[in-house]
Amino acid sequence: MLFHIQSSLLLGLGLYFVDALAGPLNLDQRAPQCSADNCARAVTGTAPSNPPLATRKADCASFFGTSTVTPQQVTVTQTATVTSPVTQTASTTTTAILTATVTNLAKRANRLEERAGTVPAYASPCSGTVRYSSACSCFGVTQATVTAAAPTSTSIVTVTASPTVSTATTLVVQTTTTVAKTCPTSPVVNGGFESGSISPFNFQSFPAALGGFGSSAVVVNDPALANSGSYLLSVNADVEFAGPNFALTQTLSLCPGSTYKVAFYTASQCPRAGACSCALEACLGGNCGGFDPPGGDAPRSRQEFTFNVPDTAGPTTELKIDLADFGGGIRLCERRFVRFDDFSVTLVQ
Repeated sequence: MLFHIQSSLLLGLGLYFVDALAGPLNLDQRAPQCSADNCARAVTGTAPSNPPLATRKADCASFFGTSTVTPQQVTVTQTATVTSPVTQTASTTTTAILTATVTNLAKRANRLEERAGTVPAYASPCSGTVRYSSACSCFGVTQATVTAAAPTSTSIVTVTASPTVSTATTLVVQTTTTVAKTCPTSPVVNGGFESGSISPFNFQSFPAALGGFGSSAVVVNDPALANSGSYLLSVNADVEFAGPNFALTQTLSLCPGSTYKVAFYTASQCPRAGACSCALEACLGGNCGGFDPPGGDAPRSRQEFTFNVPDTAGPTTELKIDLADFGGGIRLCERRFVRFDDFSVTLVQ
């Protein structure tokens, strides 16, 4: 008898210290222990004062309630590189910057539990919710657990992008081509009449101022009279006292805007004693200079003129020897003949 009392006392003290040490221990952290005591008999026993067994099981299920577990959210981060195919022509180098700011709105998983937590009156022998829960567990009733769907992770992505700038440089090359002028240095052909003919000179005869007579041109082969070589040109008046009226020309290829020197040798013969007049002119490119051929049989007197060919002149220019206009259209050369030799046109610049 004494042994039974001491055992009961020790058992009661043990349960008291267990409850005191456990304190408000979470029911999910304590493993149920089945004890054949008044609490267990009130919950799982067959005492006639208790409600039916089915009712007591339902009360246990209601006590445990439902535990809803929401799994912890898993966030997956994906990085995308975006290249904007924008081409901009510029003369400077621009660095493109792509900035992405990600705000993660995910939340940690929560564990939600709903429990009735009310101990029925017929289970008053149970010292508290821990003893009642243990008795219900031994009764075969456990807490129902519902696993909820994992929460959705929402990511807000703010992207500030500058497009890729392609710098293109257009090189404009301006080429100035300078074409050197190829100017004949001595464009006169057959200037000394050494071919034995007047060509390519052209000769024209006009009526004389006195008497309406003309003139003729003859290539003379006489080394003693020629200034050089064997030939010279003699322009003779048809009537001595009337004098010649003529134009001797040759078309030359010259450079416009250039300066040329015109030279030749001449002589003439007056048909009478005393002084007589003869006004001739040498022209190149529309510029003319006058001269009066001195007396003599051989053309030894050098005549020289410098003319500038205008920029507006064409590719060809005429060299001309003719009678100058005295005024009023009167052209006069009181000479029996006028002789020429060694025409030349030389480029100065």
